[in-house]
Amino acid sequence: MTLFRALWQLGLFLVLALVLRRWSIVVILAGLPALAWPRAIPAAAVLSDIALGNIHVLLGAVAVFGLRWPALWSVALLSKVTPGIGLVWFVARREWRNLAIALGATALVAALSFAYRPADWTDWIDFLIANRDHQFPLWTIPVPLAVRLVMSAALLWWGGRTDRAWVVPIAVGWAIPVPYWTMLAVMVFALPLAGGGRPADTRILTPGTHETDPGP
Repeated sequence: MTLFRALWQLGLFLVLALVLRRWSIVVILAGLPALAWPRAIPAAAVLSDIALGNIHVLLGAVAVFGLRWPALWSVALLSKVTPGIGLVWFVARREWRNLAIALGATALVAALSFAYRPADWTDWIDFLIANRDHQFPLWTIPVPLAVRLVMSAALLWWGGRTDRAWVVPIAVGWAIPVPYWTMLAVMVFALPLAGGGRPADTRILTPGTHETDPGP
């Protein structure tokens, strides 16, 4: 188990480096002060998330590469669920093919996993229902999930219509079910997309798609 945990954490660091590139060094160095100064915990969101073995770094990668490979959104939809709000980007840009790929891949994975272990799906749904009214600690961000989902959808719509891909990781991070500071581990993936950088431009890199006018 210790070996698996170490390999998993190493994999998360590799994903961080692959997507953020030079920014990954900045993010890691920014988190080091939290080792000696607890008040700097928000700056250590990424390091804390990796240390806990959580998947927010993967969700950040999905928010970037999912624009190029829409099937990756199945990771968000079948894990934390609500970060799947990122699909509003495709709706805003009328990229219906990409939306269909994302939803189709999710449905396929869900169907295969249900056929293999249907009891796990029942347990998962029961877990979601049992925790729908869970009271989170006071140190979480006090904004209800429903409100955050509306805010994320609005941000994605604006970003999609104005060709600002950097909004996707921010909106996805803001939509995670439990509003811990580790949501910043998703949001930092906006860094390589800021300033007009679009390594995951669906209009350019996805076969079969056509450039659309995002409008004003």
